[in-house]
Amino acid sequence: MARRRRKDRDREEFLCQAVRDRASKYLNIPGVTSVGVGRRVVRNEKTGEEEEADELCIQFTVEKKMSLDELATEQITALPESMAYEGDDDIPIQVLQRTYGVNVKIVSEPEAAPESREQRRSRVDPVLPGVSVSHEDGTAGTVGAIVFDKQSGEPMVLSNWHVLHGPSGTIGDNIVQPGPFDDP
Repeated sequence: MARRRRKDRDREEFLCQAVRDRASKYLNIPGVTSVGVGRRVVRNEKTGEEEEADELCIQFTVEKKMSLDELATEQITALPESMAYEGDDDIPIQVLQRTYGVNVKIVSEPEAAPESREQRRSRVDPVLPGVSVSHEDGTAGTVGAIVFDKQSGEPMVLSNWHVLHGPSGTIGDNIVQPGPFDDP
């Protein structure tokens, strides 16, 4: 299992480097809104919901998917179906249609963010931006913002990947506040 995770991390880093080296070329194509690395998104035939498959791929998000004829009419370069990079001739590509827009929710005046180091390292309820937080196996980081799930309206914390997930994390792991390093 650990060997598979290391292989996945190596593959992910390889694909990330390919994106870093090539993304600017593709972001200049009209309608392309992002280029990144992710697990292939597939539609569950029973539920109709999108799910992630095991396969890592380079993902392009576009404002609107178009047929090759539509692309030709608009004089837009088609995205590749696969990519060659440093000896790998068949990096899979997935094009996803995603629409991004401003989503604002007016909430009551927030409590003031903690000012002192001791306040940031204390347990607080509700959690506020600026307090210590971490994946249970991590050290400590900071809550950057409170955000709200678009569908449920549920409040959630926003921080960096290495703070809330890290290389050994999995979805559903415990997040602790304060982070273990800051917990007295």
